[in-house]
Amino acid sequence: MFTAPRHRLVCLSIVLLFSGSVIKAQHESSGSKEMMGGGPVGGTTSRTTTKSTTKPPVRTTTPARKPPVTTTVRKPPVTSAPDANYYNTQGDQFYDAKNYNEALAAYEKAVELNPSLAHAHYRIGWIKNDREEYQEAIEPLTQASRLQPTYSAFYELGYAYRQLKRHDEAIRAYNESIRMKSDYAPAYYDIGWIHNDQSNYDDAVASLKQALRIDPNHASAHQEMGYALRHLGRYSEAIEEYEEAIRLQANLAWAHLGLGDVYYLNTKQYNEAIRSYREGIRLRPNTPSAVYNLGMCYKAIGNRIGAMEQYRVLTQIDSAMAQKLLGQINN
Repeated sequence: MFTAPRHRLVCLSIVLLFSGSVIKAQHESSGSKEMMGGGPVGGTTSRTTTKSTTKPPVRTTTPARKPPVTTTVRKPPVTSAPDANYYNTQGDQFYDAKNYNEALAAYEKAVELNPSLAHAHYRIGWIKNDREEYQEAIEPLTQASRLQPTYSAFYELGYAYRQLKRHDEAIRAYNESIRMKSDYAPAYYDIGWIHNDQSNYDDAVASLKQALRIDPNHASAHQEMGYALRHLGRYSEAIEEYEEAIRLQANLAWAHLGLGDVYYLNTKQYNEAIRSYREGIRLRPNTPSAVYNLGMCYKAIGNRIGAMEQYRVLTQIDSAMAQKLLGQINN
């Protein structure tokens, strides 16, 4: 039987159809591509990039991966030659103890002896995704989905495809997950994330509305909605969505940075932008475009000291962007 898949940052209790724990995953951020001449750098990404979280399971709720703990696991007694069920049970014990390396070895032995063990295939795929070995995750997750279709297996398969930028295949897998569990907010959210990534902002809004209808407290979905609405020119709505994301999860750096983008790039509310950028940078230092834009906000209100402070910060993280900012300050 399957555990539910990892998701992105919001807590949501899900009643599982299958045994096991609810899991989470992550992925890296992708920067905005907009540029506006020699002035603004454009958006500072302003999007979360981790999977949606329902309920933290066997792992930490922070985006960073933690090394597996090395809990001692008592192996099941061997009364005869170990068979597939023996290794499958052993894999579950290691998995529950968070010893994922040992769990992987046991599950792989189980499917070698019995290729029809859907649960073991799923856990192999999950662990591969957890290791960021996304290409290697696809085959076992495909096998799991074929042998015992569940919304969890399709969701996890969608995640692997999304990490590989195979977005059409990811959306198909997520839609299968939704077909099997129509109130599954994380799948709607991830589809919305992909649409934003592809600049399909109207489609993103439609998917994110579904996610928020199911889970109004999904902070990352509010953040993604803010990102989509900003790019549709719906600035006041974008501000509301970013503020709601921050209300629900105050340490959501990309929501603060996204709010700064709206205030600076779109509504020219420089003091508000400064507050938002400073908080976002505090939570996520070394974000060059945000530091650059913060420097430009200080320049816009005539605060050369503040602008030069951001120039000095930028010299430590992006020398080319630092020189660009200095040129703007001296212009």
